Amino acid sequence: MRLSLLFVLVASSALASEQPLGFTVTGPTVAPGAHELRLTTTPRFGRPEEFIRIESLLGFGYGLTATLETQVLIAIALEAFGRDGRSAEGGGEVRLRWHPLDGRAHFLGLNLLGAVGLSPDSVSFEARLGVEKWLGEFLFALNANVDYRVRRDGADGPELHTEQSGGVVYRLLNNFTTGFEVRSRIGFERGEYYGAAIFAGPVLGWRNKTGWISLAALPQVAAVKASSQVGNGEALELRDNERVVLRLQLGFDL
Repeated sequence: MRLSLLFVLVASSALASEQPLGFTVTGPTVAPGAHELRLTTTPRFGRPEEFIRIESLLGFGYGLTATLETQVLIAIALEAFGRDGRSAEGGGEVRLRWHPLDGRAHFLGLNLLGAVGLSPDSVSFEARLGVEKWLGEFLFALNANVDYRVRRDGADGPELHTEQSGGVVYRLLNNFTTGFEVRSRIGFERGEYYGAAIFAGPVLGWRNKTGWISLAALPQVAAVKASSQVGNGEALELRDNERVVLRLQLGFDL
């Protein structure tokens, strides 16, 4: 029993706060008193008109306890549409993540995350629940989250989104992970259904003792559009979502 517990503790320590999936949060958290530099970049491509949007988060995570971490992040979004249209926006975000149950030591691992974001024209709130399980070198994980955005400029578009994501990854002997991830995103505008998009694609990750990296490429593979958009000539939901979404994540111990 002692040997088994020691194995779990060593394995959790080796994994640090690695995130092998792109859109599905997994544990463990940053070690108590430790700092981790975090970078997340999410390029989004493809709408009926020419469109590219790159959303980036840069900041650090700090381990408050063995199961609790906080993250302070700067948010920057760059958007290009059409031939000459460009825009940029910035803001900040604070996250708190609790990982009370580890997916190796318990029947199921548990993650709870809350976030508050602020930009010049909006305030956002997010709540996320995640479960995970390690079976040998396989990680299975599921997330469900809700995010709500209060806009000060009164712009059109959904202010409420629900998202469900999940994936499986396999850890290779050379410190790489490879797997597959599925993501569903549903939007609501003033209580009215705005549309849903389903994404699916591969994920690839790598880690060593001081850092980690992961890359996910998820094209939109299916959609359930609002009734007003049915028959508009597009098979996918492209008012609130894109044809392809990528996500690059980096983490390094400080």
